[in-house]
Amino acid sequence: MLIDFSFSNFRSFRDAQQFSMQRLNKETSRDKTLWPNHPEISTVSALYGANAAGKTSFLKAIRFVSDFVANSFRDSGKTDTTGRQAFRLDETSSDNLSEFLIEFYGTDGNKYRYEFSLDDENVYREELRVFLSVRSSLLFLRQLDNGKTSVQFGHLVKGLQTVFYEKSLRKNVLLLSMLASSTSELTQPAFESLATRIVYCEAVGFRHEIRKLEQNLGRENTKAEDLSALMANVGVGIRAISLDTSVSDEISAVLNDPENPKYGRIREQFLAGITMSMPEATKDERDQALQKACERFASNNDKPGELLFQHTASNNRLVAFRKEDESRGTVSALAFLSLALFTLSHQTTLLMDEIDTSLHPLLVEELVKLYQDPLTNPHHSQIIFTTHDTSLIYSTGAVENVVGRDQIWFTEKNEDGASTLYPGSQFGIRFKNENIARNYLNGVYGALPKQNFHREFANILTKELKDDEASEDSNNGICATKGE
Repeated sequence: MLIDFSFSNFRSFRDAQQFSMQRLNKETSRDKTLWPNHPEISTVSALYGANAAGKTSFLKAIRFVSDFVANSFRDSGKTDTTGRQAFRLDETSSDNLSEFLIEFYGTDGNKYRYEFSLDDENVYREELRVFLSVRSSLLFLRQLDNGKTSVQFGHLVKGLQTVFYEKSLRKNVLLLSMLASSTSELTQPAFESLATRIVYCEAVGFRHEIRKLEQNLGRENTKAEDLSALMANVGVGIRAISLDTSVSDEISAVLNDPENPKYGRIREQFLAGITMSMPEATKDERDQALQKACERFASNNDKPGELLFQHTASNNRLVAFRKEDESRGTVSALAFLSLALFTLSHQTTLLMDEIDTSLHPLLVEELVKLYQDPLTNPHHSQIIFTTHDTSLIYSTGAVENVVGRDQIWFTEKNEDGASTLYPGSQFGIRFKNENIARNYLNGVYGALPKQNFHREFANILTKELKDDEASEDSNNGICATKGE
């Protein structure tokens, strides 16, 4: 569970930025009856701002921490770089360090503080602390000085040889990532929280979630039933979701009856692919490769299929449509519902970029409400999302906004191309009857797109029309001359 996050020199953010999921005191008191363990930690945060203002870069900063913790040791032999993306619109940031600090609750329920700094090739500093009381205790400190790595373990960590890690730890690898391979009990809860409990999703890339469904839905009958029930209540005319595995079944049948001419087409397709990848192979070698490929496919319990959307037709018949026949909004809704089922079934932090893409505002509202309700969010999962949908912060005075007054953040890009992240609470957004959406669109909080392109567009269009008229007059003159 994310508490606070600070970072600098990453993508469009040059200077140090601070973000928090901690609620204001007034909102905390309201949430005590909802999530008594940590009522001060918000379950929702909405990020507003103009296009290219830094909203996606902010989410990717959190994602970078998660991915680097999860993969830096596993992928250490594949690259000599760290993969960080420094700010590029000045002459110095590419040589400066990028810094990240994240406070969170681990899978063991303890509070942790983790920070590291790095450039393109080296991790210079890395520290992990745990709060077993009000004060923190050091778990490890790793530093790079004059080309030499030093590692210091705290008194809580026993049985780990400092010299071994100092000699074997690669400069572009996180120690936390390396310790996960040794299943260190004291660092494992922090590793699991950062590496496995942070989920990133781009709304425009919803088809990735659909592919996962096609891969796994065949063995998850309960999930298929759950998604069918949910989609039936979304209002898009879907009665049920099913999986067509006929192609997979045919491929599996090749193994059981390889000489049957009925399956000749499938064998030819497999062989064509093998021939392209093994152009120098003999016929026997290609046949052996085909046999092994079929065996691997048959031994895979998660045989892929194709999603079918069942619609109710006349006489209560069900008619199946493939996903290509459905609207983008329908497929997006299924992807988001599937993702919500996953992230709300255990404690996670979901980073959702452009949540309002292809979805009706009322459906977006209902999805956000899933995280605000302890009945649908019993594990205190979180969602941090970017959006342009102001209906989520539109207040009529009598009705609470879907997103709380202290759950709103903004990003704005300066004239020098550097993004800034700031909370809506700094503007004193504190009254129920304050129409936050209207104020935002009127520029009270900043973070709006620059609209001076209108006059420039008019100037360019006028110039284009004049050029066209001049060209037409010139062509008419030529034609007249030729006709004489």
